[in-house]
Amino acid sequence: MLCQNDKIELRAAVPGDMDGIRKVFLSGKFDGEFCVQFLREPDPLVSLGHDGDSAVVIVMEYVSTREIIAVAGCVIRREYAGSSVRRIGYLTGLKILPEYQKKVYCIADGYQMIRDLTREDVDIYYTTILSSNCGAIKLLEKKHKRMPSYHFLGEYTTYCIKGGGKERGTLTGLTAQERETLYQGKVLPGLDFSPSGTALYQLKDQDFIALRGRDNEILAACAIYDQQAYKQYVISGYNRKYKLLSKLPTRWLGFPAFPKENSELNYASVAFLYVKDHDPELGRKFLRAAAAHSSRYEILLAGLFENNTDQAIFASYKHVKFKSRLYEVTWEEPQYQPGNPVGLEVSLL
Repeated sequence: MLCQNDKIELRAAVPGDMDGIRKVFLSGKFDGEFCVQFLREPDPLVSLGHDGDSAVVIVMEYVSTREIIAVAGCVIRREYAGSSVRRIGYLTGLKILPEYQKKVYCIADGYQMIRDLTREDVDIYYTTILSSNCGAIKLLEKKHKRMPSYHFLGEYTTYCIKGGGKERGTLTGLTAQERETLYQGKVLPGLDFSPSGTALYQLKDQDFIALRGRDNEILAACAIYDQQAYKQYVISGYNRKYKLLSKLPTRWLGFPAFPKENSELNYASVAFLYVKDHDPELGRKFLRAAAAHSSRYEILLAGLFENNTDQAIFASYKHVKFKSRLYEVTWEEPQYQPGNPVGLEVSLL
C-alpha cells in the first residue's frame, strides 16, 4: 500500500527486513522517572512470534531509499475473556524512527492494514501504553478520523522486586497434572486476558515452583520465566528521585539494585502467580522464597491489573514499580465485557 503522495509504502514485514526493524527498535525509548528501551534482540520478528501463536508485523518504508522508518505488530494468541477462550490480538511494537516522527501522516493506514491482515483471526484487540508516555496517551485517547478507538480499561502495575535473599520456606516443583488441575481447571478461566494454558514459549517444567501445606496442598505457586534470550529491557537513564536512588546500595535496603545506565536488566518474570485465598501474608512469604530460589536474577518482574486482589501482596513488599494503561482497541463496537479480574501476564507485554 502506497501513501503520503506515494512516498511511503506500507507492507507486511519479511525476514529480510530484520536489520531495518532492529534499527527502529534500537532507536526508541520511553521516558519517565527512569528511561527504558524495550528490545527484542537478536530478531524482533521472531521475538514477537514467541509471545503468541503467531504475529503479524508491518513496516513503513520510504520508496526512494527503501529505508524502514516505522514498525507495528499484532501478536495473536488464545486467552480467556468472560471465562471462555477467545482469540486475542495484542497491538504492540508501534515505533517510528525519531527523525521521522513529525513527518509521517499515514498512521491510520497502518492501523487499517493491521486490521485487514488480522480481522479473520482476532475477536478482541487490546494494547498497553506506559503511563509516563503522555504524548501517546493524549494522541490515541482522542478520537481521530479513520483511527480505531482506544477504550481505557484501567491501570496495570509492573512490580520490580529483588532477586535472591535468604531462603524462607521449602519450595517444590509441580507435576504436569498438578499444573493442569490448578491453572486450567481453577485459576486461568476466572482471569480475563490470561493465557489459555501454561505452555508459553520455552517455559519449562522445572520453572514452576510451589509452596505446600499439610497433605501436600498447594498454597502458592508460580513460574520463574526467563526471556532474556529474545526480550530485553535496557535502562537508558534515570530522572528525578531515581537518579539519586540509582547511586545508593538499594539491595541492602531490600529493594532491587538499579542497573548502570545503558545496561540490560538481568531479570525474569513471575508468571502464573497463584496464592490461596489471595492471602497477602502468604503471598509475601511465597515471593520471598521464590526470590531466594531465583538468586541468579537481579530483578523479578510481577504484573497485576488494578482489579486483581493480589495487589495487596505488594502493599508492604519492597519494590520499584511502573504503571501502564490497558486499552481495548476497536474499529467498530467494543467486544470485551469487563467482569472477571484481569490476569494479563507481564511476560507477554
